[in-house]
Amino acid sequence: MKFTYLGEWAMRFDLVIATLGLLGGVWGLWKKDGRFLEFQRRSLMLSCGLVLAATVTLVGAFFLHDFSIRYVANYSSLNLPMGYCLTALWAGQEGSQLFWLFVLAAFSAAYLWVHRRDRSDIHFHATATVLLLIQHFFLAIVNFASDPYVRLDPPPADGNGLNPLLQHPAMAIHPPMLYVGFVGMAVPFACAMGALLTGRLDEGWIKKCRSWTIFAWTVLGVGILLGGRWAYDELGWGGYWGWDPVENSSFIPWLTATAFLHSVMIQERRGMLKIWNMSLITITFLLTIFGTYMTRSGVVASVHSFARQPMLGGMFLVFLGSCAAFATGLIVWRYGALRSERRIESFLSREAVFLFNNVILLGLAFAILFGTCFPTMYEMVKGTRISVGPQFFNRVTIPLFLILLVLTGVGPAISWRKATGSNLARNFLTPAAGAALSVGILWAGGVRHPKAAMGIGCIVFVLSCLILEFYRDTAARRRSTGEAFFPAMGRLIGKNRRRYGGYIVHVGVAVTALGIVASSAYQVEKQLELQPGQSARVERFRLEMVDLTDGVLPNAKTVRLRLNVFNENRPMGELVAEKRLYEKTEQPHTETGVMARFFYDLYVVLAGWSGDGTAMIHVYVNPLVSWVWLGGGILLMGAVVCLWPK
Repeated sequence: MKFTYLGEWAMRFDLVIATLGLLGGVWGLWKKDGRFLEFQRRSLMLSCGLVLAATVTLVGAFFLHDFSIRYVANYSSLNLPMGYCLTALWAGQEGSQLFWLFVLAAFSAAYLWVHRRDRSDIHFHATATVLLLIQHFFLAIVNFASDPYVRLDPPPADGNGLNPLLQHPAMAIHPPMLYVGFVGMAVPFACAMGALLTGRLDEGWIKKCRSWTIFAWTVLGVGILLGGRWAYDELGWGGYWGWDPVENSSFIPWLTATAFLHSVMIQERRGMLKIWNMSLITITFLLTIFGTYMTRSGVVASVHSFARQPMLGGMFLVFLGSCAAFATGLIVWRYGALRSERRIESFLSREAVFLFNNVILLGLAFAILFGTCFPTMYEMVKGTRISVGPQFFNRVTIPLFLILLVLTGVGPAISWRKATGSNLARNFLTPAAGAALSVGILWAGGVRHPKAAMGIGCIVFVLSCLILEFYRDTAARRRSTGEAFFPAMGRLIGKNRRRYGGYIVHVGVAVTALGIVASSAYQVEKQLELQPGQSARVERFRLEMVDLTDGVLPNAKTVRLRLNVFNENRPMGELVAEKRLYEKTEQPHTETGVMARFFYDLYVVLAGWSGDGTAMIHVYVNPLVSWVWLGGGILLMGAVVCLWPK
């Protein structure tokens, strides 16, 4: 279709516009010439519009089944449901790169609009120049290494279809949120580089980029949780996190961004950790590029990664090295101006706790990065690939996560500069007693899993600290205003959104941690073989097989298992699990049956069947797994409070 050539030519023209805008911006910064800086701004806006045109064109080609475009033919078919014609955009290498560029263009345009009144500010133009430089790189990727508009002549009558694993509602949300989280880190990085380029190293650049960082961090975190939900529903193994290399590559920059969001508070309040903060935001951005390289180059084996493309991987490595050298050079250049104004006065202070929190977060990031990259490094040296399994990651990270959990409760409650003995007793004696009591109750109740008991004790400590903070501050406001409790709490949060939104985020992290601890430590798994009318017990549940039937969907054949579920002898309802065979890809696919309750999930997988109607069934009882997703919702709510405008 002729209109699809619009997208192809938009990408070619955009590369020219971005190149001219980049050169104009560099010259304008060098000469402080407003004419060239305005030309740079207009070029960036035009570049964003051209990226939008190219993206909309490719999406339109999917909806119109234009199989003359190879990418459309590879990732869609005539019988693909219309809803997945949009998600097919990021199903493969070329389309996902274009979508990445689209998100980056959207962030750049949003930055220009939000700060449109700062047009005369040299920092504004320095930041825009860095954003244009990043956008220029991805334009080069799309034009030369990963072109989504390659043509087929003659076009096929039908396409290859979409991977069955990607035909899930979460795929409409999970990948875009990861892209937004990854790409969003480019804005604070560009703000930091703008500050270094212009020498404006006070807290102004932090104030400009704080909301962008919180937004990107939140979206990335929720995207990671949605990815866990997708894995839980689609992969049929009863879990949601397997330390997959690509999972890890999204989690690592989230950890370093968390460290940055905590340490900038020390710089704002005490004028400390300036070099540390510049380094943290640089590392976070570089890790997003490195994570993209791991996914796109095919150097790691993962259910999420794309095919190996040496040229694309090489381009990412060159860009990664260039960004690292550029940022390091600027930090060294401004080293004298970045020295801290004060020093930590006591290890019993909020500054020290935040710094220790940063060290733990970076330790976690490094440990996960090492475990993720080690098989590839080993293969490069020895010529054979080894695997690093969940046992390594669990053994290394669980102690660090437990320490981090405790700090999540200590940080908001301890005093700045130096905590007194009375401050420590007032804020932490009751939470510590509650944690010890919870561990004792678990032990007396027959819970003999030491790590789980310790984890639950840490979570009780954190929640107790945060609840006490909310209660005491609300009570103080009630005494001064005479308001009722909940209106006083609401107005208290509204008066200091950053502080109390952060507390809500910490509550969300603790709730998610409780779900992870309980579902990991106390999961029950059982394998059954049933015929129609037979039943079997799993824990307190009785599963009665109703039937096993064949079915047909628009693009797949199915075998459907139906089970009646009873809690003891009380009926709970019917549970359905399927095995599908998609016609285009000829791939079998599992559709799990999940009966979700607040305190547990009953999770059923149809593993196989025989000619006499016997069904092979895997059953999992996952306690508190819904709390993982509940904690993500609380985290999102806290972030919204932080970002809500005054």
